[in-house]
Amino acid sequence: MHDIEVGGIWKKENQDGKLYYTLSIRKLRYNANLGRFPGQDDASLQAIIEWEPRD
Repeated sequence: MHDIEVGGIWKKENQDGKLYYTLSIRKLRYNANLGRFPGQDDASLQAIIEWEPRD
């Protein structure tokens, strides 16, 4: 049996000091942030906001 890294989720802080989460699934080359869309008032709802990695 081998340990394999498939991805992860990290808690980060933006420039305004607000916390957010970022998600990466290495095998699929999938990256996204978890957070609220602008104008969303319900803190219990999270949106998946995809992004492309920087080279």
